[in-house]
Amino acid sequence: MKTCYSFLILLFFIGALYSQSTEDYFSRPGLKINAYHDACCGTAHPSSFTYTYKTTICGQNVLAFARNDGLSIIYLRIDDKKVYIADKYCNEKLFYDFGLSPGDTLKEGYYKDQNLILVNKHNVSLLNGEQRMKYDLMTGWGTAVSWIEGIGDINSGLLPEYDLEGYDVFVCANDTTGHLWINPDESDICDSLSCAAPRALFSLDRNDFSISFSNQSLFASHYKWNFGNGTVSYDKSPSYDYPEAGCYILSLTAYNECSSSVNENIQVLPLCLSKDWDTLRKIDFLSNFVLKRFSDHLQFIIKGYTLYKSADDGVSWQQLSLPLVPAGITRFITDLDMYDDLRGIAVCGHFGANS
Repeated sequence: MKTCYSFLILLFFIGALYSQSTEDYFSRPGLKINAYHDACCGTAHPSSFTYTYKTTICGQNVLAFARNDGLSIIYLRIDDKKVYIADKYCNEKLFYDFGLSPGDTLKEGYYKDQNLILVNKHNVSLLNGEQRMKYDLMTGWGTAVSWIEGIGDINSGLLPEYDLEGYDVFVCANDTTGHLWINPDESDICDSLSCAAPRALFSLDRNDFSISFSNQSLFASHYKWNFGNGTVSYDKSPSYDYPEAGCYILSLTAYNECSSSVNENIQVLPLCLSKDWDTLRKIDFLSNFVLKRFSDHLQFIIKGYTLYKSADDGVSWQQLSLPLVPAGITRFITDLDMYDDLRGIAVCGHFGANS
């Protein structure tokens, strides 16, 4: 009974492994699809992508693929066997169609100008031993094109770039199970193109002068935080207590083992801290006002449609002149932001106006 039971479990595992959907294939952990584009005269740039995360755009589930050179992210939306390339503006076009039958022509989307005809499709063995479906197509002018589900174009790469003088070269594809497919003529650059440049990303929570950082960086293994006052940290997600009020420039630099220093990714965030208003100054000529504090030398008080400015940390205040309000209209300032000490923009609301 034990032997029979084990055999049944093994059959179920194998069936589950090789019955994945198109979306499952394209969202395999660690999936990297590597290629390069030769524009002209030996000038080439990487065209490699790493599956990064799932997200939602315009109410649709999409897969995010980051360019390994750190320049951008592309989004794939998968509907059964059809793969669409999408953007944040709700535009999309058909990218791959793994539901084609021999003799079918792809007349829309990304490949529409090539007039692709599916000649044959059949199972192939990947380098990790897995079985996938391979699609052999021909363009209208007789050029062979090959797709593998979950990898894309194994002649040109996941996202071919079309120009009059250039051409694309597929190099390799791999995931956490190992190599999936390799172009034997380009195998020596597979590892270098597989390296994804780090992206430094973080968020923070503030409790008075205590800041907790949440590191959300991609493709990074080492980090350097600069808190803007000479203090640094190499922890992944540190916390820091600022000793005094002030404006600080925070930066996070992310590194990994395979990327050179030119691929460091830095995110800078200005953070202004100040003491509570009541502990600084008391205003004896106003009540129920709104304070906008940009720094010690730039503060504003908003009271309806009246605006006061202080350049000496609230010791003295100057009422500013504002545009006249037409008769019969009540106007009030709802928010204020400053570009510098002299230029800013006020958001206003009003009563009694037609618009």
